[in-house]
Amino acid sequence: MYGKVANKVKELIEKFDYMAFTSDIWSDPSSNASLLSLTCHGIAENFDRSLIILKCETFDDRHIGDIIAEKFDTMLTEWNISKEQVHCIIRDEGSNMKRAMRLAVFNDLDCAVHKMQLAIRGGLQSQKNITVVKQKCKKISTHFNHSSIAQKQLQKIQDRLNQPHLRVFRHCVT
Repeated sequence: MYGKVANKVKELIEKFDYMAFTSDIWSDPSSNASLLSLTCHGIAENFDRSLIILKCETFDDRHIGDIIAEKFDTMLTEWNISKEQVHCIIRDEGSNMKRAMRLAVFNDLDCAVHKMQLAIRGGLQSQKNITVVKQKCKKISTHFNHSSIAQKQLQKIQDRLNQPHLRVFRHCVT
């Protein structure tokens, strides 16, 4: 099945003269798992726009530019994409990603949405009332996620109120 899907993806990619890419490394602190993603963005001759997730794989190596650059080369080679076809790669502002793009000799840009998120977070953190509420919510979340007794009590309350069983989210910066 993978082979059939991969062949379809390669057929789509062949229709693009140039492609842009987005990429990110995401780490889950609770499980120590890291994922590296690569998404292709292309426009065919008939102006049909495509967004294709080419790769999302575990990334167990150190998150340094040299290794990330090697991973990019490997991923592009796997899909028969030449460096000349890479118009641009959008990435976060991490120094490791910037270095990887420089080493791999790709045109790259900071992600505008990531920049906005940083600005919003900075603005929110400057508001004392929001910081106080956020700390209280984090304390509640930590309590429920570390206590099975509290989780069971929450479920009993939800049952009594005829509400679906919902869990308290863990604190996550992103």
